[in-house]
Amino acid sequence: MNLTPWPQRNGRNETAQLIAAALCCFSAGSLYGWSALIPVVEATLTQSTGSAGFIFSLAIVSFTIAVFIAPRLPQAFQQLSGCSVFALMGAVSLSIASLSATYLMFVLFFSVGFGIASGAIYINALSIASASKWPKISTPVMVASFGLGGAVFGPVWRTLAAKGWDMSALLPATVALACSAVLAILFNHSRFAGKSVGNVAESSVDDPPTDNLTPVALICLVFGFGSMAGLMVLGLASKIIDVAGGTVVLSTIAIAGVAIGNTGGRLSVGLITLHYTSIQSVIVACIVIIFGLVLIAAAPVVDINLMLLCGLTIVALGYGMMASSIPVLVRSLCSEVRFAQVFSIVFLAWGVAGLTAPWLAGVMFDRTGSFQPSVIGALVMTILAWLFAIQIRRQS
Repeated sequence: MNLTPWPQRNGRNETAQLIAAALCCFSAGSLYGWSALIPVVEATLTQSTGSAGFIFSLAIVSFTIAVFIAPRLPQAFQQLSGCSVFALMGAVSLSIASLSATYLMFVLFFSVGFGIASGAIYINALSIASASKWPKISTPVMVASFGLGGAVFGPVWRTLAAKGWDMSALLPATVALACSAVLAILFNHSRFAGKSVGNVAESSVDDPPTDNLTPVALICLVFGFGSMAGLMVLGLASKIIDVAGGTVVLSTIAIAGVAIGNTGGRLSVGLITLHYTSIQSVIVACIVIIFGLVLIAAAPVVDINLMLLCGLTIVALGYGMMASSIPVLVRSLCSEVRFAQVFSIVFLAWGVAGLTAPWLAGVMFDRTGSFQPSVIGALVMTILAWLFAIQIRRQS
């Protein structure tokens, strides 16, 4: 969105917009710290673990719907202005959720309100990054900022809830969203606004965009199957360690390892795609996930908890690489103008995986008393993702 008719790109404007978008994305990523609130929700709003889990499932649905719809809204709800609007929406939703006295009210404002705001911020922030001068670096960094939000706010929520804050533990994320919204508004209308990042010339991308969208269906399959391992295994990392007989200390280390691996994997794509193509980065991500799953599958056999810990961390590394590589891959196939709409379609595959993977892992565990079937299933799905990625490379 042009705010002033300056004919040349303003470097300060691009940096400012990227920073503001990253802060909005970081604050919105607090949605992924949801599991820290499960004990509070169970104690104050519902006594059912299934009902508590439904809150996050619905949030994933809201998030995915917002990613799809946001690029198709009027221009005022896109790019940095969209980040500011939805960050304010998220702040209002979280503040009301923190005061919720009923389960239905919390679901409405956290799962639906905050879920929609988080998804819209995510796709708008990625659009800004993909249109920057160095999209292969800024896009993975933007994805990492979102993941980092969950890694930071999750422990904050858990700590505050343990100290008696209950639902008021949501307030730090509420303040972060409000502050990032104000910053986005200031940077979007500053005196050095120049051209919006969203209007950067397409020639800034190293891989020339072709608008050849033939592989989009295959990318959906890669993203869907490639995300299954992370969604089936990483979300249950702590319980996997417990079932294997690990200590509380080992479980805590595993959670930290997953967070570090996930963030590191997202950031590493910026370096990988400087020397290799984005589809090669996707292929490497699949191989990393497969290796991690093999370690997890072998750990109970040899009874080495350290191997289980390493396997979970490696899977998180590959999952993070997958999360960053896919938007970079989409950007290499289509123009900047079409990126948000095309990626929003691809992202639906992640939404489907997000709905089915955790449920499938839980059902398998309930019926067998072991996570081995889930790990084997995730391994098969990742191999399928790898084969589809190979096919994309052949076509391109």
